[in-house]
Amino acid sequence: MPTVKIGPHRMPVRFVKALTVGDKPAFGAYSDDPHLIELDRSLKEQPTQLSSILLHEVIEGINCIHSVNLTHKQIEQLTTALSQTIKDSKYLREMLQQ
Repeated sequence: MPTVKIGPHRMPVRFVKALTVGDKPAFGAYSDDPHLIELDRSLKEQPTQLSSILLHEVIEGINCIHSVNLTHKQIEQLTTALSQTIKDSKYLREMLQQ
């Protein structure tokens, strides 16, 4: 199972069939207790959307673990900006690999 490390927490990334949050369908969810990221299994067929949703959930985790206090709207905006910056910046991607 893949994992993501946020601060001191290494959390599993689990793919779930027909993911829901509460009673609503969702593509991704971050849980603080236990630390876990869940993604809808259908995203495996859509790598661009998968990367954006995973980044969104990672930012949700950072927001919670580090008490950043971003609103959900701010998280959505940051996800879009970071995702596009990373995709458009070969040098940044290379540096992040080191």
